[in-house]
Amino acid sequence: MKRQNIFLFFLAIGMSQLDGNVKLDNAFISAIKKNNSEQVQELLQLGADVLTPIPYIHTDGDCDWKVQTTPLIYAARQNRPDLVRELLKVKQNTSKAFEIAIKEGALEVVDELIRGGADINHTDENKNTLLILAVENARASAEFSLQAQQRSRSLWKKRRAIIQSLLQAGANINAANKYGRTALIEAIVEHDLHTVESLLEASKLQAGSFLGFINHADIDGNTALIHAVKKTRTSYINNQEYNICVNSQKILSTLLEIPEADPDHANKNGETARKLFLQSF
Repeated sequence: MKRQNIFLFFLAIGMSQLDGNVKLDNAFISAIKKNNSEQVQELLQLGADVLTPIPYIHTDGDCDWKVQTTPLIYAARQNRPDLVRELLKVKQNTSKAFEIAIKEGALEVVDELIRGGADINHTDENKNTLLILAVENARASAEFSLQAQQRSRSLWKKRRAIIQSLLQAGANINAANKYGRTALIEAIVEHDLHTVESLLEASKLQAGSFLGFINHADIDGNTALIHAVKKTRTSYINNQEYNICVNSQKILSTLLEIPEADPDHANKNGETARKLFLQSF
């Protein structure tokens, strides 16, 4: 009889603790969703789990999905820098949240992650660095559409600013993804003159060989200069393509003025920038 009473006593304690944890979790989830950073701070001090799953509806195109994710990823996706600042006070993996912030164009969240000590040279499953992802998601080519500019002008500015934030924080400009493409090559492919110029300027400040940076070849043997020649446009049919033409030509001109850029490096097909240039122009 005594044993049964002891068992019931400890069971009651356990149930009470469980009930307390559930209430704490629910309060934490509510504070996260309400963007109440002060309450989040208080709940973390009370022992709230920084990895408590946050359920929400994620819209992707025309589809709505019921999903769960960590508070940090949720805050990054919702562009809530104040929440990110509080959550970063507890040590945790920041990689996925950083990737999402870049893809969403959440500049303020990116800046908080950088200040919070997140790894700026993290790579994804395709070996893309955060800088490469930022260049890809700047969507420079789409920016040339006047209609798109009017719809998302502020977001493009933030996407460009994300690239600058990463460069100022010392992101590795020499890193290449699994296709051998660097941030410079991706910027050339996107006709992103502004980013090409920024990367060339950053190369003067980072350690490492400039020759290796400017003449790096992807898995097909194409250097930045070869890509620039291939991507240069000389004709257009509307304002969007005109702007692409202008940018692509300026990128090529900029690279041709760099003495270290090798015009005679051959890719796997035996093509060189010099040969391609003479054939095309």
